[in-house]
Amino acid sequence: MRALLFPLHKVSYQAILKKPLNIFEPRYIHMIHEAEKTNTPVALAYATLQDADEEADTIGIDHEKYHAVKRVVGLGRVQILQKSKDGTMLVVLEPLFKGLIMDVYNEELPFNTIEVDPITEFLTVMPEHMISLQRLGLVFRHWAKSFFKNQVEYDALMEATKDPVVLIGAITEFVVTSPDLKQGILEIDDINAKIDVLLEWLD
Repeated sequence: MRALLFPLHKVSYQAILKKPLNIFEPRYIHMIHEAEKTNTPVALAYATLQDADEEADTIGIDHEKYHAVKRVVGLGRVQILQKSKDGTMLVVLEPLFKGLIMDVYNEELPFNTIEVDPITEFLTVMPEHMISLQRLGLVFRHWAKSFFKNQVEYDALMEATKDPVVLIGAITEFVVTSPDLKQGILEIDDINAKIDVLLEWLD
């Protein structure tokens, strides 16, 4: 599948929750308009200053600052929420899927385009991980109570995170602070292994 690449330094996207983004660089304003016009997915990629041959699981890109991005990315459909007179905009990525970048193309555009294959994940929590999942749920509930002062928003989030996939994604997106750990969890394809990593991080 063809997608448009949005590299951000040490930022990853779990592609489970909506992701708000402020767009202000002219080339990425162009990219957002292109994505909206053609209904092309946008891949938010963890960008690195290292060359692709210096860091594992990366692929080189055409960019004056970032030399490579992690191959595993989250993809979403663009929804423009707000446009300013100067062209800057607030957008949200509506989650689609996790993918693996297979190739980077030069299409004579001011941004990179990529070929990406969807990644199939194992999303069933096994019985031996249910207690661990409940513990993570309590941790997230405690965090959310201190962060969400609006009861309606809090209740909606608690309802959504009854789904284990959403819960793990929300903890990774909101509670985990390490960019490398966020990307590492994104790259795991088994929800049970993600639970193990998050529990180890808590301890």
